[in-house]
Amino acid sequence: MSWDDIAYKYHTDKASRFGGGIPEEDIPAHGYVEFYEAALRERVVLNVLEIGVLYGCSLRFWAEVFPKARIHGIDINPECAKHAQGRISVSILDAGKGDQVAEFCKRAPIFDLIVDDGSHNGNDIDLCLKTLWGNLSANGLYTIEDIGCENFDSPDGWTGWPAMIRDWVLSRNGTISARPTLTDRVRGWGTAVYFIEKNGAKA
Repeated sequence: MSWDDIAYKYHTDKASRFGGGIPEEDIPAHGYVEFYEAALRERVVLNVLEIGVLYGCSLRFWAEVFPKARIHGIDINPECAKHAQGRISVSILDAGKGDQVAEFCKRAPIFDLIVDDGSHNGNDIDLCLKTLWGNLSANGLYTIEDIGCENFDSPDGWTGWPAMIRDWVLSRNGTISARPTLTDRVRGWGTAVYFIEKNGAKA
C-alpha cells in the first residue's frame, strides 16, 4: 500500500484526496504525502512529533508508515488524549506558551521528524520552531503545514513571515523549501508545507 493510500485510509488531509472509499465521491486534499515519502522513505525514523492532534488521523498514519517509531502528539484540547494508544502518546499543552513547550522539551526525546500542523499562527509557529530545534536530530526534518507562500520556487524572493523563518533557518545552517498543495501547484503560489532540513546544523 502506498503512503498516499495509507493517508487516505486514515482520512488525513496530507493525502491527495478525501473520501469515504468511493473514488467517484473523493475530493482533492493537500497532497503532501508524496513529498514526505520522497524525503523520508529511506531514512531511519524512530521518533515523530506532530503539533496538532485533532482526530488523531495523522498520528495513526505516522505509526503505520514508521512501524518502529514512537509517535508523539501535542494539542491544547484535553479530548485529544484519547488518541494515545500503543506507540502513540499525546501530551496536552499550549504550543503558543513558551514555558509549556520548553518544559515538554526537557522530557521529550530527540525527534527525527517534527510536523507543525497546529494553530497556523505565525507567533506559535516561530516559538515552536525555535524551542524544539534542539530536540530535532542532526539530520532531522521539521515541517510547517498549510502556510501561504508567494513563490514556491524562489525562497530568495519571500517576504514577511516566510522570509523571517527562512533567514532564521539559514542562520542555523539549515535549508528550507516550500512544497505546494495539490490544487496550488499549477499557479506557483498559494498554500504550502515548508520543509526545513537541519542537516547537522548548529543547535
